[in-house]
Amino acid sequence: MEKFHLAEREPVAVAIDAAASATNLDELYSAIRGYTAHPVAEREPYTPSQTSPHDNPIMVVSEKPEAEDRETGKPFSGVYGKIMRRALEEMGVDPDALHVAYAVHWAPGAEKAPNNTQIAASRPFLFREIELVKPRAILAQGRAVIDALTGYRGHITPILGQTLGFKWRETSLQAHVSWHPAYPLRFTTKHGEFIEQMEPFFERYGIEAEGTSPGSWSPPETPFIDKPFDRLGMAA
Repeated sequence: MEKFHLAEREPVAVAIDAAASATNLDELYSAIRGYTAHPVAEREPYTPSQTSPHDNPIMVVSEKPEAEDRETGKPFSGVYGKIMRRALEEMGVDPDALHVAYAVHWAPGAEKAPNNTQIAASRPFLFREIELVKPRAILAQGRAVIDALTGYRGHITPILGQTLGFKWRETSLQAHVSWHPAYPLRFTTKHGEFIEQMEPFFERYGIEAEGTSPGSWSPPETPFIDKPFDRLGMAA
C-alpha cells in the first residue's frame, strides 16, 4: 500500500492530516479523540488503545471496541475480548504486556462490521500508531483488520495462521493472521484451533522477560475471565 485508500474523500483527508501532525502517541490519541470528520466518530465516544510498558512490543490489532471497552477504557473487556484474554491466559501470555490497538476506534454498532469508509478514515491513525509504537510484529485479528493493514479483502480462511507483510513508508514488519474472537465464541469447539493459530506467533516473537512468550506468565488467583460462554448461555 503506497497511498491511503479513498484519500480524496473528506473524512479520510482530514484523518490523514490529523495523523501526520502527531509526533508522539499522546498527540496521536488527542488527534483521534478530537476527530469528528466521519459521522460515526462524531457520534460515538473514542476508545483508547492499550499501551505496552515495553519497547518495540508485540501489537495486537482488534477490529473495533466493544461497549465494555468504552466503559472501562481498556481493550479486551467485552465478551469477545474476554475470549481473547482466556486464550492468552491458556497460552501463558500476559495480556497487559501487549500494545492493543483498534482498526476502527469508533464502534459503528455492536453487531455491525466497519464499512470501507470507516476503515479508510481510521487507517491513517492506525498507520501512524504503528510508526510511533514501532512494534516488532502484529497479530491481526479478523478480516476487517487485514483489510485495514494491507487492503486484502478476500476470504480470511486461506491465510489463517500465515503472516502478511506490512509496509508503510519506513516501517516494514510481519502481520500474523488469526480469527476475530467472535468466531471461537460462536463456535465453541474452535477455541483450541484459535489458540493454535496464535501460539506460533507468540513463540516466534514473544520474550520470556516480558511475559509474552508462551508459558512465561501465569494469571492472577482471581482471573479476569468470568466465563464469557456462560453469559451467552453456552457451555465452555
